[in-house]
Amino acid sequence: MGAKIPHVQKYLNGYSAIWPSTPIVVVQSLPPDFRPFSRFASEYGPLKRLISNHGLDLTKESDGREVLMVTMSNGGCWSANAFLNTLGQSNVIYPRAIIHDSCPTVPRYRITLRAFLIAGKYRLFSRAIATVVITIYYYLSVAARTILQSDPIGDMSKALIHRIQPQRRTYIYSKEDALIEWRDVENHARAAQESGNNKVIKELFHGSAHVMHLRQDEKRYWQIVQDAWNAESQNAEVVADEPPSAEAEGKSTLDDSSLGDSTTTLATFADQSILSEKPVENEPGVSEETAAAKEFEARESSDEEVTSDAEDTGDLNPSVLGTKEYWENIYRRECANYAENQEDEGEIWFGEESEDKIIKYLTAPSSPYSADRDTAVLDLGTGNGHLLFTLHEAGFTRWRMTGIDYSEASIALATAILRTKRYPNIAFRVQDFLAPAPEAAVSEVYNLVLDKGTFDAISLSDGETDEGVKLSQSYARSVVRLMKKDAKLIVTSCNWTREELIRRLTVDGALKVHAFFKTPKQAFQFGGRKGYSTSQVVFTKV
Repeated sequence: MGAKIPHVQKYLNGYSAIWPSTPIVVVQSLPPDFRPFSRFASEYGPLKRLISNHGLDLTKESDGREVLMVTMSNGGCWSANAFLNTLGQSNVIYPRAIIHDSCPTVPRYRITLRAFLIAGKYRLFSRAIATVVITIYYYLSVAARTILQSDPIGDMSKALIHRIQPQRRTYIYSKEDALIEWRDVENHARAAQESGNNKVIKELFHGSAHVMHLRQDEKRYWQIVQDAWNAESQNAEVVADEPPSAEAEGKSTLDDSSLGDSTTTLATFADQSILSEKPVENEPGVSEETAAAKEFEARESSDEEVTSDAEDTGDLNPSVLGTKEYWENIYRRECANYAENQEDEGEIWFGEESEDKIIKYLTAPSSPYSADRDTAVLDLGTGNGHLLFTLHEAGFTRWRMTGIDYSEASIALATAILRTKRYPNIAFRVQDFLAPAPEAAVSEVYNLVLDKGTFDAISLSDGETDEGVKLSQSYARSVVRLMKKDAKLIVTSCNWTREELIRRLTVDGALKVHAFFKTPKQAFQFGGRKGYSTSQVVFTKV
């Protein structure tokens, strides 16, 4: 819902690499589209005519077998059903294959709220107003469905099975998706299988967020697409025993001999194409409404001592994500995307929610910071600079903010975006803060240091200092020298639990816990290790 063309383009490039001469049709869904099918099915007339102009009638099995359908999130499913209604209430279509990426799911308050807030990209005060409006809309819809005894989402789910009958149906999903309930996907797959007219494949990814499976393992994703078109296998369930590899760069290598007919038409019903959301599990006895309202909670360490008797199983296994080469490749590609379209600023690591929590902490009445006070801020491993841009747009225009990264391509991307935004209080530079002096000589110390995923990447490196100390073990010492006394360090991690972060970063006694952001305790795997979906801890320099 609300997907931008640059985000959809990443998928189109992949499909075009497989079927270079194939027409591709993209149908976008927006929040206003979530209304009864009968009111906007006529808007899909052009799509019907476009397919007809290619000499295809999807209600004929012989024609439909030349079509691959893809639905992305519930918005894509909704659009697909609206298209079905343009063909008549009882017609069935016969695509060769259909891929359900991150869908379908049953509407719930928490999921609905998060989906619409993300699609609208609301911030702070406007986000609060939007939350009220969406909440009213949701419960009015529930009341209307109860009174009218209607279930449009349930009807949509059934239509996907009974009115779309492919030779092969593939579900791509993960248990860490915050915008769908994975059990709904598996229930839908089971119902499709029991209908007796589908070959059903379940492709379970580990740790990837909503419609982010392509980003996590590009090679595996495109192989799934290729298999969906070519394979004639029986019902199967594919579950990765280990977290998928992140080694694939650029276009995947495919077997050209098995690409199929180049005259195939591909219809993609796209919802939200790029999201970094993490799952939220409600606490026992807490309603979904209350859980959604308590997205942020910072507790002073003096109010609750944070300790853990859990065994620390040691360092993470080295991974490609801990290498400079990996990040250079990532940001070279992001630079190329941005050069083609300046709306595509690249990935938001951990999603906007993690950034919103940082802003809420900084603007809370008890916060030691003020937007009006001169403050020096350092963003470690800045990437595309999105966190600093977000702070500026949230009102921190008087802060002097610097983003550093050891990746030259990262700084090139952030600098290019900065030229467009023209924020005078932000600067970027290439710097490896773990490197010894004089290369990383300290010329300035900071009131606030931010780390959103950098400690994670360092933890996956097998590098060592000149003294033979692992880089992850030298992290705290390297960061402290960049901080003023009483300065704060905010660390966001997906590799380490809150307790592990505290244990590892306070071991030298130079940092102590100031606060932590309340996060869900939904475990997932990343880098070969289980942990919380996201941990965010605030440290103070002693």
